[in-house]
Amino acid sequence: ENEEVELEIQLPDQGPKGNKQVEDEEADNQDNQGSDQENQVDDAEASQPSTRAPTPELDNQNPPVAPPAAIPPVANPPAPPANPPIPPAPPVQADDEEEMSQATYPVFDGTNPHKWLGEMEIAFTANNIQANANEQRIGLAVLNSGPAKMWYIMLAAKPTTWTVANHVDGFKELFLEKYANDDNRVQASQSAFMRTQRLGETVGQYYNALQEQWMECGYGVIPEWMKVNKFVHGLIPAIREPVMQQAPTTIADAVKVATQCYNAFQTNVQPSHTATDTALQALMATMQELVAETKNKNNSNQGNAGNERP
Repeated sequence: ENEEVELEIQLPDQGPKGNKQVEDEEADNQDNQGSDQENQVDDAEASQPSTRAPTPELDNQNPPVAPPAAIPPVANPPAPPANPPIPPAPPVQADDEEEMSQATYPVFDGTNPHKWLGEMEIAFTANNIQANANEQRIGLAVLNSGPAKMWYIMLAAKPTTWTVANHVDGFKELFLEKYANDDNRVQASQSAFMRTQRLGETVGQYYNALQEQWMECGYGVIPEWMKVNKFVHGLIPAIREPVMQQAPTTIADAVKVATQCYNAFQTNVQPSHTATDTALQALMATMQELVAETKNKNNSNQGNAGNERP
């Protein structure tokens, strides 16, 4: 009985009410463990990248529209000046200078040395080679001296200037001394004496040809009357007589009168050329007819002769 009493005394502390508390605590512990497990799962899922496709509601949403950019106001450009300044001309380039310096240098052929030197100096001027550029002038002359190149190479004392300076002969004087000799002057005089105006050659062309030969003879040495006489007598017969009737006393007057007569002759001779061509065409047609008739007669005669044979 005593033991039962003790049990009864102790049981109230572990009675139904105590059991309920134990159950509640166990349930709470289970809930807490479940919550901890769910939290661990949620944390693991949050640490991994999401592979879920976006929901249709999010895909169908329109992206945010940015506000339009503000357009700055257009400022009016400044008005150009009434009289704009003229830009300066560009400087001459090296290529342009090279194009301007393209005069051809003549090559000496052994005759007419005065003419060759004159043409060389014209080319020097055209190519802007200064008069004091002695070395450049002499070098270009030697390069184009033809048969005279060896003469220059063999010179013991070569010239240092283009022309005479300080009473010392230059290249021109030494060159003329060598090639403008008596033999060259005699040859030029004979060429001038035999020269006449050629068919189709103008008065100016004929006069220039005479001047080339006179220059080699020594232009200032020939008297004026001799030049006039040679020029007039070398004109074509059609204008020679009218020029002689004018009796020019200077070569300039003779050339002027001869040019006028030549132009008048050319004007009058053109119609005659047409008439002559027409006459020649008519003559050729007549000759062709005669040839055709002759052939026909020969053929007929040969046929008759064949018929008469037995």
